[in-house]
Amino acid sequence: MYSSVYQTADPSGVGDLNISGNGMVYPSVLMSRNDSVLCGNLREHSLTDIWYNAAALKKLRNIKISDIGSPCTTCEIGELCGAGSRSRALSITGNLKGLDLWCPIVAEKDNRRRTENVLFTQK
Repeated sequence: MYSSVYQTADPSGVGDLNISGNGMVYPSVLMSRNDSVLCGNLREHSLTDIWYNAAALKKLRNIKISDIGSPCTTCEIGELCGAGSRSRALSITGNLKGLDLWCPIVAEKDNRRRTENVLFTQK
């Protein structure tokens, strides 16, 4: 668990990196080819330099559960799961601080919200 140092539990950019064949470095394989989280290129910078200085990694490592919002901030297991996967949140919402819609709690609340919106618009 990464929560002893970081609030989010996703290993992307904390315990994982992905290096593509052309030297491009990303926080994880699931974030590969997403230029918004490109960390650098090994042909231009050392891995040590990228690891400690890449803006994308600093941003990712500084995300707090409070940045992600509800339901994660009030979830009983939020500290255990660390607000889900930042990789999935990025791929689904386009935002590192987005909700991980694969979380059953988030999905249940999202389905309720959609149902309420449909019922409201039908009246």
